[in-house]
Amino acid sequence: MLFILGKIRWGILRSELKMADLRLVSTRKRQLKPLVEAALSNELRLLESGIRRTEQKILQFEEKYHLRTQELISRYENDELGETLDFDEWIGEFRLLSPPVSFFH
Repeated sequence: MLFILGKIRWGILRSELKMADLRLVSTRKRQLKPLVEAALSNELRLLESGIRRTEQKILQFEEKYHLRTQELISRYENDELGETLDFDEWIGEFRLLSPPVSFFH
């Protein structure tokens, strides 16, 4: 039995997207498609939940310090703010939502 999950997008840079085929082959008669779809659906749900938690944490920091995240980043990078655990966590949460940076050129 062969189940083609579909095309998967990946790339080193946003401008350099490539396509790959993912093929799952089973020697059993059990259908793979429902299992894979359920697993992917669950992972998507977990990712969306994590994104909502991160967005909530960022909003809490913005309200606590009366400062937008972009302003914090700008002032932090210009050494206008001291280093605190809150600022480090805030910046870390912001980076979790940022697109990944490529280490390959």
